[in-house]
Amino acid sequence: MRKIVSLRSAVIMGVSVVAGSVAGGAVEAWGQLGGVGNVVTGAVALWFAERLDRVVGD
Repeated sequence: MRKIVSLRSAVIMGVSVVAGSVAGGAVEAWGQLGGVGNVVTGAVALWFAERLDRVVGD
């Protein structure tokens, strides 16, 4: 059975993924920290998702 994702959840995850991708891309472009762009992408996406969930949930 399919579970329908709410618009709120979809927006939060979409914005989080975009923010994480931008942060990871910036780290990779900067070039000082080689190979950690994926870690930064994941960490920023999770952090952003949690913050948006709290802000939107209030």
